[in-house]
Amino acid sequence: MVDIEVQDEAVPLNLKTPGLFVHGALSYPNSISKEMPILVMIHGFPESSEMWKYVYLPTGFSLPQFCNNKRDQQVLDRFPPGIPVYVPDIPGYGRSTLKVTKDAYSKREVGNVILDALKQVLGDYSVILSEGIRQKIVLVGHDRGARISHRLAVDNSHPHFEIIGTALLDIIPTLVQFRAFANPLQATIYYHWSFLAAPKPIPEDTIDAMGGENWIEKTFGLWMYMSEARKRLEANVPIYKKYFNNRATVEAVCADYRGGATMDFTEQVKDQDEGRKLKVPTLVIYAEDCIGSRFDFWDVWKEWVEDEKLLQLRSIGNGVVHFLPEEDPDTVTESILGWLRDVLKIRVPECACLKSQ
Repeated sequence: MVDIEVQDEAVPLNLKTPGLFVHGALSYPNSISKEMPILVMIHGFPESSEMWKYVYLPTGFSLPQFCNNKRDQQVLDRFPPGIPVYVPDIPGYGRSTLKVTKDAYSKREVGNVILDALKQVLGDYSVILSEGIRQKIVLVGHDRGARISHRLAVDNSHPHFEIIGTALLDIIPTLVQFRAFANPLQATIYYHWSFLAAPKPIPEDTIDAMGGENWIEKTFGLWMYMSEARKRLEANVPIYKKYFNNRATVEAVCADYRGGATMDFTEQVKDQDEGRKLKVPTLVIYAEDCIGSRFDFWDVWKEWVEDEKLLQLRSIGNGVVHFLPEEDPDTVTESILGWLRDVLKIRVPECACLKSQ
């Protein structure tokens, strides 16, 4: 089942996969054309599509759900109208559900489910698909969503979509990250990677015993105390906490991390050995004071693109830790829109973007 909100209407559609429900929002479908691709914005752990609310407010999401106050409603004007945007909850996260029938799910599996959902959602809105032409899309992902975007962009093999660019927020490749755990400090910082990927049902039962909401609160607390721009993030944490009270969400998240430690890692080893790299323009935005202090982003990412000319980096300082769209939505929005306009040559509508306070 796919539940997509399109111009204030909920459109239920069926997927063949049993036990699957993908929730998302599609805005400005009538703007879709051969020249205007769809932006697919995929959130990270342990969040949901609500993380994008300070960058972009999807049509169909009510303001009480997506805004905390009048100031929030104003800053949502950052993103110009007229750009088709699809914002899903990753299967198993947020309001999407995934009946976990195996220990692990790869980013390729989950990513293709998201694109299959988009294909069904588009239906009558895309003349291009009806002509048998692959619809152009741009992937924008943060954290786990960025890892999904990376995998899909390397493959670029979906029968209905052509990925023409990807923006990856605050990640280095999964292979590089795991190898960095040879440093005990790195392994400690990213403790949840190993914990959530532990054999089933150890992490699931541990989180259940602690209480999913309590575990998320303490996990976020470890990250937020380092952030000097955590006000908006703190406002969203109660939203994320409630999802982890659901055992099914915890099971899906653990299956996601087990997939990272097994299938995703192995696939990236093969990518590098066989020379499979990103062949589309790639924007990487990262927190310079955190992950940017531990890795040389240019040296890392240049090995993962076919041509260095495809790679563009943007660092964000000012005490930002990791949750870039919430900590510094101005810079994130400015960077993405500028890249769409200057690199991908997309005609981005003008908008009077408000600076947050």
